[in-house]
Amino acid sequence: MADDVWKRLAGERRVAAEYLSGLSPADWDTPSWCAGWSNRDVLAHLVDGSQSTPWRFVRTFVASGFDFDKFIAKGQRRQEGRPVPDLLADWSAVLDRHTQPGAAMVVETLVHTEDIRSALGHGPIAHHGDNLVFVADNVVKSGAPIRGKRRAAGLRFVATDAEWRSGDGPTVEGPLVAVVMAVAGRTGAHRELVGDGVATLVGRA
Repeated sequence: MADDVWKRLAGERRVAAEYLSGLSPADWDTPSWCAGWSNRDVLAHLVDGSQSTPWRFVRTFVASGFDFDKFIAKGQRRQEGRPVPDLLADWSAVLDRHTQPGAAMVVETLVHTEDIRSALGHGPIAHHGDNLVFVADNVVKSGAPIRGKRRAAGLRFVATDAEWRSGDGPTVEGPLVAVVMAVAGRTGAHRELVGDGVATLVGRA
């Protein structure tokens, strides 16, 4: 089971590395789908998270008063002002790193890569293997900082382009990547969804 997660994480990081290496300097200044962050900020966050260790996580989380927003802000300050080429080089160096918790890192890598892609209006990314389904299964159960479980509660999600569905209640239908991003709180994904549960989901963004 652990080996499977590490393969997923390494594969998804490689997908991200290939995509991110083709972006222009102007692309990095564009606001991402992650509220308040530019695409460069998202990359910095990915790099900082990938370099984490269990000890650093615990120490920083405690020092942040067990507040995920403060914890994440500390990570951003560690990477503040670093040039994009340096961040990309650091990302390439951690593709096979077993960063804990593995499943959460797969979710983070895929969602944040989509934060950048979606902001730039680029075409679909061929995510590694069945990672999109894996992330969908995880994001509807996620607590802080994503809080997908709260958004997904009492709703039935149905992918229109994959064999995936989850939950019971008013229906939300659409491409699986749009479902993932909407449950992760990305409001730009709402326009790709239909169903009598969409209004409820929008109200929880």
